[in-house]
Amino acid sequence: MPSFVEIITPIGPNVVVDTMRWSEALGRVPTYEITVVSKTGNIDFKKLLGGNLTVGIELGDRKRRFINVFIVGYSELGAQRSRHFPDNPGAIAHVYKLTAAPRLWFMTRRANFRYFPDKTARDILATMFGEFGLLTSLKFTGGTSVWEYCCQYRETDFNFVSRIMEQEGLYFYHSHENGKHTLIVADSPSQHAPASGLGVVEYEQGGGGVDLGVDFVSSWEARYVCQPGKYTLADFDQLKPKTPVVATKSKPLQHDFDSFEVYDFPGDTCASSDTTKYAGMRLEELQADCEVFHGSGPLRGLEVGYTFTLTKHPVKRMNTEYLVTAADFYVRNNSPDGEGADFQCNFTALDAKVQYRAPRITPRPVVHGPQPAIVVSDPDKYLRVKVKFPWARQGQDTCWVRVAQEWAGNRYGAFYIPHIGHEVMVDYFEGDPDRPVITGRLYSSQAMPPFALPDNKTQTGLRTLRGNELKFEDKQGAEKIYIWAVKDFESKVEEERLENVGKDYHLKVAENEFHTVTKKYHLKVDGDMNTTVAQAMSFKAGTDWDAKVGAKFATDAGSEIHLKAGSTMVLEAGASLTLKVGGNFININSGGVFIKGSMVMVNSGGAAGSGSGASPDAAEPAKDAKASERGEKITPAKPETPPGYSPQAQSLKLAEQTGAPFCAVCQGLK
Repeated sequence: MPSFVEIITPIGPNVVVDTMRWSEALGRVPTYEITVVSKTGNIDFKKLLGGNLTVGIELGDRKRRFINVFIVGYSELGAQRSRHFPDNPGAIAHVYKLTAAPRLWFMTRRANFRYFPDKTARDILATMFGEFGLLTSLKFTGGTSVWEYCCQYRETDFNFVSRIMEQEGLYFYHSHENGKHTLIVADSPSQHAPASGLGVVEYEQGGGGVDLGVDFVSSWEARYVCQPGKYTLADFDQLKPKTPVVATKSKPLQHDFDSFEVYDFPGDTCASSDTTKYAGMRLEELQADCEVFHGSGPLRGLEVGYTFTLTKHPVKRMNTEYLVTAADFYVRNNSPDGEGADFQCNFTALDAKVQYRAPRITPRPVVHGPQPAIVVSDPDKYLRVKVKFPWARQGQDTCWVRVAQEWAGNRYGAFYIPHIGHEVMVDYFEGDPDRPVITGRLYSSQAMPPFALPDNKTQTGLRTLRGNELKFEDKQGAEKIYIWAVKDFESKVEEERLENVGKDYHLKVAENEFHTVTKKYHLKVDGDMNTTVAQAMSFKAGTDWDAKVGAKFATDAGSEIHLKAGSTMVLEAGASLTLKVGGNFININSGGVFIKGSMVMVNSGGAAGSGSGASPDAAEPAKDAKASERGEKITPAKPETPPGYSPQAQSLKLAEQTGAPFCAVCQGLK
């Protein structure tokens, strides 16, 4: 008699399937345990590892259900008595247990680090599945978000694609044919077709056995669970920090506590439109578990990801179409005399109209602490840079990474730019590898500190690439602040500038010095003041020039002194006034006026002398220092108002505040 379960792909002489077990669920990789027996024990399954295998299950009417998988492991169970080879001496057969899985399983065997900057989930999935040669059908209808920075971090390829699909509300299942299978990724009830080998299924309570011509449901259970009716996601957009990124989705479930809300942060997105989408997906994920159906029976044509229609259930509303979301299968092959065949299936289903979302159970990688990285780009206008991590492979860099500063306001604050080649320290918000931030800089053997250590261990400061420097010396007895400007130094004080120097003040200018004072200029020297001008000195007063000397006022000109008054000139001395040229002089004192000369001529001969006149050079004005731009005060966004209490919560709150019991048990305890 033909076998109920048969290996279509030859793997050795006289190899027969004894039993099969497997579990499937939407969004989960199924594995198959296939126990086979052989007359001989010389089958080398090592050579079959990784090979493709197709198993056919009889459905009746000469139809078969195919399961196409790859052999990923095996066990040798030794020789045992077997019902499949009664003609063998002692009915002995060699038993093997094969572990098989779809091609997707091999994604669990490879782990990696990699970046996917500015890619949609569809792009990422297509790339990953393509690397493994998967036959895929990306049937999801909704558009997937652009992930500004998506990192596969210390995780298997499957873990990576699985959490992306869960985040985007996607899930997968397989369709099988003879010799191949296809991975189907879906996101909507409309994308699920009826199982080709099942269709309409009757409910037959307590039915048993396997009728090779009939599939039926022998047990049925409907389970209901309270779930919240509201989901709110919040996030922070670094490019629009004043714009709240908050979205709420609500769907009442007609129970007393359906007003309860799940509030979560971060929402794994920065765009408000994405937050709205994700909030809806998260609510659908929870509410898909509100009404779940469990059944069992010899359903050989039942497949996860496909639908069937239940009929003849005594509760009429149960007779509708369902989507199979999970199932456990057990198959026992028949013996050559046709006896012993069995097929059992326990399954979970949803109403086919309900939106299913796979539970987010795939672990997200967590970065446990900061990591070093090398800057590989100039900053953008937000002072973000790209970096390369030690684990990044050739040609891989990141998206723009924010740089933490000691102080950051709107056009004011600290401003330290990491440059190409700098080693930086990268940390992660909540340990999420998709949310990096540069928190510090690091020296190394290739990038040494600017001051030699440990000789200069008392120094603190900074030095730029071109040599601009600010340094603080704290060595006892040699404390100093040192500033070096490689080219220009500008300082602007909008009001007062005060400087007190305890001892000496030295100023040395290699070329020119300019001072411009728009009002008064005061200079007070308690001791001596010495001024030496190597060439000309010009002085010009717009109105008056007053000079008062306590003792002596002496002026010595090498060739000429010219004093000129526009109207009046007075030379006054308290005791004596003398005009002297050579041996001639005029002296005026308290005793009279004395004139002595080689010849004294009055109104006779001679001529008045003239001087060269005063022509002082005008002072050039000093240049203005560049004014600093003003910062702007940031007005933070208003916090979200929490939702009001539900009527039940208000009652509980009032009871807590007043001490009043609100149930019989509480009254008894009181």
